[in-house]
Amino acid sequence: MALLIERKKADKRKRLLDAAYECFISEGVGGASIARICEQADIAKGTFYLYFKDKEDIAKSLNMRISYGLLEEAYTWMKAHRTEDFVENCLVMADYIINRFEKDTDLLKLLRRDFTWTVSKEELVASDDELIGSIRTSIRKYAAENHLSADHLLTEMFALTGMVATVCYSAIIDHYPCTMEEVRPVIFEIIRKTLKP
Repeated sequence: MALLIERKKADKRKRLLDAAYECFISEGVGGASIARICEQADIAKGTFYLYFKDKEDIAKSLNMRISYGLLEEAYTWMKAHRTEDFVENCLVMADYIINRFEKDTDLLKLLRRDFTWTVSKEELVASDDELIGSIRTSIRKYAAENHLSADHLLTEMFALTGMVATVCYSAIIDHYPCTMEEVRPVIFEIIRKTLKP
């Protein structure tokens, strides 16, 4: 019985997030209302507040879900094109994310420069999620081989992820200060310089 209740809760939360995605894409985050999200999800407005505090809270949760999905896609792509070099593998992932943003500008607009590393240091250490576990293993191995702090490396990767998102938004959406093709090699150079020991 408890399992069934948890599944129903998870389903409602997913329906609200799916509806928010649709509403935010079509109406913008500012234009979409909680009432519209609930209507799209076919869920009573009062139920919304059992899952989210307000529109900003659902936008943040949606951002984390999208960021995790993109990270998972990029990691899967990297595994299919893996090299023995950790930094080059990070570049493969960054390139995948950049290409994804170029192809889906609505997604990039929805993220509002907020594509993010999806776990805290604590979650990276404790999570039993398969993707997070694989990333944790790669980070620890690279850090150990190069006498680096795994915590510091994670912080650098968090900063680089934010930089990629912000630069992509500016170059792809605003075409500022230049095109994505002009700035892509600069992004790669920054990633190499930051992560190489």
